Amino acid sequence: MRSARPVIAFRSMLLAVAGAAVLASLGACNIVAPIAYLVGGPPKVPAAYELDKDRPTTIFVDDRASVVPRRGLRLLIGSEAESTLIEKKAVKQERMISADSTVRVALAERYGDPQSIDSIGESVGAEVVIYIEMAGWTLSRDGVSSAPAARLSVKVLDVANNVRLWPSSINGHIMTVSLPQSAARGPQSRVEQNALEEALARMVGLQIARLFFTHEEDSLSGRLDD
Repeated sequence: MRSARPVIAFRSMLLAVAGAAVLASLGACNIVAPIAYLVGGPPKVPAAYELDKDRPTTIFVDDRASVVPRRGLRLLIGSEAESTLIEKKAVKQERMISADSTVRVALAERYGDPQSIDSIGESVGAEVVIYIEMAGWTLSRDGVSSAPAARLSVKVLDVANNVRLWPSSINGHIMTVSLPQSAARGPQSRVEQNALEEALARMVGLQIARLFFTHEEDSLSGRLDD
């Protein structure tokens, strides 16, 4: 009696060849990408820079130009970035020094005599400082519709050795982070304004943290201008 195994193997080979041909034809119709999305999930955005998770690290949100309306928002930006980095294991929890501590040190500066970033980092026991300099903050572009956005620069500094680890640009990594724009009028009360500001601060903190670990691309990713 003739064995069925060669027939099965031959059919399997035909199916594999046919499958490859179908995928090739689908590629011409731009359908392969959606299939890949379904199989592998959303596209991944690689880390812009990988931190040394074993080194004592802190975050300093600097706003000496006072573009952020409330000090508490700076603390919220720092704490959101900090907790996300710990959650995603970009820095070990025991190596992360509270961002609140750097703000407290900065607040102790004498007027007209600001401390250096190295000095602030060393004061809290950090070797690495993720330095955030706020450059812009708005809840509306036209004064009517809601369009919260913040502009900032990010640097990673080795304060123990007095060198900039990332990026190579002296101006830092420039980012514009925004919440989805709405045609609705801006906040109509102080309570609504505070809620919108806090939502923006959390988004800023999240997008800062995302620079340091691979993550899924989504519509809420901050725009990079540099």
